Amino acid sequence: MGYGRGPKADLVASGNAIITLNIRGIEKSGAGTGPLLTDLHDQALHFLQNFVVASGEGYMTGGWNAMPVMGSDGVCVINEQSFNDLKTLRQSEIAGGLVAAGGVGANGELIDVTEALKRFMVSGDFRLGPNRFWQIAAYAINENLTEADLSPKLTDEFDVHTRTMKVFPKLAELQNILPYKYNRNHVADRWDADNQLFTNQDSIDRWRVAQLSSPIELHFVTDPTTASFVIGKHARRRGDVPIYVVLEGSVCLMQEDYDVGKYFPLKHWRGLRRGGWRDQAMWILSSSFNPETRRVRLECLNRGVAPGACGFMPVPMPFIMCGE
Repeated sequence: MGYGRGPKADLVASGNAIITLNIRGIEKSGAGTGPLLTDLHDQALHFLQNFVVASGEGYMTGGWNAMPVMGSDGVCVINEQSFNDLKTLRQSEIAGGLVAAGGVGANGELIDVTEALKRFMVSGDFRLGPNRFWQIAAYAINENLTEADLSPKLTDEFDVHTRTMKVFPKLAELQNILPYKYNRNHVADRWDADNQLFTNQDSIDRWRVAQLSSPIELHFVTDPTTASFVIGKHARRRGDVPIYVVLEGSVCLMQEDYDVGKYFPLKHWRGLRRGGWRDQAMWILSSSFNPETRRVRLECLNRGVAPGACGFMPVPMPFIMCGE
């Protein structure tokens, strides 16, 4: 809160002038002396810890809130390590990591928590969701993952219960023309880099169709290098028809190897290729337990598999083409 006095303050009070302040942003300690939070994942974690899961009105004054825990279990509401792991992953992919800047509530804007968190996630192309301990955790596709990094294999003979596996290709989610904007100017209430367009020609050539995405708003991205990196992540993830896989197995699927955000190789006769799938990499999106059947249900995204890496190898879909 700032106070003004004198003729200039009178002009502001009458609506004939404005005051702007040069600020750096939120720092780590809450006392104005800590290092500035410049990484997107640190900023998202700070927002969750102090303004989303905090009790009462959330942060008001003094040092930042301690990480809240669940009841008497002592388990933190947020899995801080997942944010650190994601931050490390991005630092291995772009020099300096994912440097970001932004704000919530500028110019009197009122948004709900879902929209605020969505802006963080879209700006970094990552997900937030509960792990097996019901902690809020951050996840992103690891493009550098190799076959050697995958968790224990699931097979139709021993692990996946009969008739529970279903495959859902979604052509509508293939998007290879991406309009986007970044560098939001909160003072002038505009986007300084508006009407940007990324065309994924490789995807268009591969699928022989061009599909437009809804506009992508990178609220916390300010520079062209970071914007190019993030929109590239979106383009690669959306550049092939996503194939969702649902399957059920025993309570063994509740162990850490099959937690949300993890990968595992799947061997199953019910695939999109003749003879089924052979060691296709599955990225776990959600996990749920049914006490009546004592089964664990995994919802996954198929990431394909390739020699040495399993990041973005599309699985060909069965279709017939005529002519060229």
